[in-house]
Amino acid sequence: MRHCASIRLVPQGSDGAHQWIFQLRAQQRPTPGLLVIRVDVPPDRVNEAEEYTEVLRRRYGIPERQDDAGEDTALERTPVDSQQWIVAPAGPASEELFQHVMARVADDPG
Repeated sequence: MRHCASIRLVPQGSDGAHQWIFQLRAQQRPTPGLLVIRVDVPPDRVNEAEEYTEVLRRRYGIPERQDDAGEDTALERTPVDSQQWIVAPAGPASEELFQHVMARVADDPG
């Protein structure tokens, strides 16, 4: 649990089912990794999952949301020569999308 950055239990649909969402981060790497694990929780196990979620938060100091973790996570672009890329360089459509998203993020007041 030392890599768990957040844990949440969120409603999923109208039948009372929920989903556990764990976000794991590996901060020691040059480019921090992020892994999100989603686990379906049936309606009859939600109370048990809520209790266990609170136990995990208290025991390991895990916040409910990643924003509560107190880290400043600015958007970073993985360098083209990095081994983190699956395919490099990105195609023209991907570059256009990236530029559009970054412009919108820069224009967003909050």
